[in-house]
Amino acid sequence: IKPSTCASTKLKKKKLHNAAIVSTLVLSAWSSAALAAPIFSSISFDNVSNVISIKGTGLCKTANCSPIPTVTVSGGAASLTGFTQTQTELKLTWTPPFAGNFPVIVTNSGGSLSSTLTAGAVGPRGLQGISGVAGPTGLTGAAGTQGLPGSNGVSGGAGVAGPQGQAGPVGVAGLNGLDGAIGPAGAEGPQGLPGPDGAAGTPGAKGDAGPAGTGPVGTATGDMQWWNGTTWDRIPVGLNNTTLKNCDGIPTWVADHCAFQIGDRGPAGGWVFYITDNGQHGLEAAPADLPPAPWGCFGTTVGATGNAIGDGQTNTFKIIAACSTGTAAYNAAHYSANGLGGWYLPTFSELIMMWTNIGQAALAPLTNVAGFKPFAQYWSSTEAYAPYAYVRLFEIDQSQGIQMDGKYIIKNVRPVRAF
Repeated sequence: IKPSTCASTKLKKKKLHNAAIVSTLVLSAWSSAALAAPIFSSISFDNVSNVISIKGTGLCKTANCSPIPTVTVSGGAASLTGFTQTQTELKLTWTPPFAGNFPVIVTNSGGSLSSTLTAGAVGPRGLQGISGVAGPTGLTGAAGTQGLPGSNGVSGGAGVAGPQGQAGPVGVAGLNGLDGAIGPAGAEGPQGLPGPDGAAGTPGAKGDAGPAGTGPVGTATGDMQWWNGTTWDRIPVGLNNTTLKNCDGIPTWVADHCAFQIGDRGPAGGWVFYITDNGQHGLEAAPADLPPAPWGCFGTTVGATGNAIGDGQTNTFKIIAACSTGTAAYNAAHYSANGLGGWYLPTFSELIMMWTNIGQAALAPLTNVAGFKPFAQYWSSTEAYAPYAYVRLFEIDQSQGIQMDGKYIIKNVRPVRAF
């Protein structure tokens, strides 16, 4: 109700549990217009919890309840504590010193509100509640002090006789008896180690000379002989600036090195698949594949169209000049084995030679001696068109035709080098 409509304060009382009294108070008037327009619904006081509750609307001066008002109960009352405030309720704690009427004043910076609060007498004490469950048993107390010793008992009778004592020491030994008869002779022992050698004797007289040998007769200055395991053979003198080397167990005069054969390990440790000059020169494939890579320059013609034996190195230089790093040709050119470089991506014809001599199409015992992947395609350095280059499928089937694929596709790489 609005304050302007009330001329007096009315108090209603009713008993609650534990003889608590709830007082409902209607406020009479505001002393300042600064706090005008609040609507109070009630003021309640609970004798049990000692809480005064002022309810209504618009109870704060501002929306955030600032500043905090001051509430005082006069007439010998105790100080108020536990103040809380919202737009709809003011709550505080107050303990009345006795039953009676107590003026109430609510004050803030905008004005004050006054009324009278009537507190009833505290009701009689309620019945005692039921006793709680007994607590757990306490810990055992410390042991008491030891009592005084008792008096001596009556002396006992004589004890039973003890056991027999231990035997005395052994007496002195008697005299030795007479020696027995000599026994038969024992078996013969093993032979001892041989003694050291004696001094060398005087050398004997020189024997007669044997018959003349029957070895081959040299025909020119510089001829040599070698034992072939059965007889002596003549090694004719070599040409100028040649070196005698053991080639497959046979002494041979060579200008550089022993002759290579298809399937041998080349100077760089690769697999020889092509030879010239009676095995003094040729081509070797790398001992193993390099990591798969694209051909490169997809959509660009680089002019690497060579397809003959030996054209692979020129093709490789053209690919590297036109394409980026990481291509099959780039990786082949930067490969080294056994300390030797000069590797390149083989032409399509060189791939066929590798497949035929040391790959899946080679005759035993050279069938795939180089370890090419089965049913796998290998890049050649021979370009087909701007987007394509030639590849070779390494499988047993020899009827496959000429194949090509997109330059961007990643395929297997086996570099080669000339020696």
